[in-house]
Amino acid sequence: MRCAVCGMDYGLSHNCSGIAPLPTDQETAPPPVGFSPGYYLRLAFNILRWDDIAIRRVSRDSNAIYYGAFLWIVAATIVLIGTALPQMLAAIHVSGPAMVIGVIVGMCVGLAVVAILTFIQLGLCAISLPSGSSAAPEAIWA
Repeated sequence: MRCAVCGMDYGLSHNCSGIAPLPTDQETAPPPVGFSPGYYLRLAFNILRWDDIAIRRVSRDSNAIYYGAFLWIVAATIVLIGTALPQMLAAIHVSGPAMVIGVIVGMCVGLAVVAILTFIQLGLCAISLPSGSSAAPEAIWA
């Protein structure tokens, strides 16, 4: 890869001695005021496509963590409903309110387990990256 600032060829990362380009107006635009899930969902899809501007905008937005946590909970709940809920319903041999309470407690425990596994996975990914590298996976595994 070639640095856009200093022109140096490098593998994964380097300490650039050049002056970084100024951020664009699109990058420094303030986040929307109020409840705006569509904006954050659009940013999430842009981050999935490795859009640098979206990544930098979210890194400066204090509300992004709450929307990100909500999107993660929704995605994990959908996975648990499809995989664990049928097994929970087959294993619970009571009916009525006890079954509902059992399913709610089971789903909460399932979300906690999935959260722990997600943090372990992200921690292992951070450990496996070279020090100071923020390169895309295709650059690391190539």
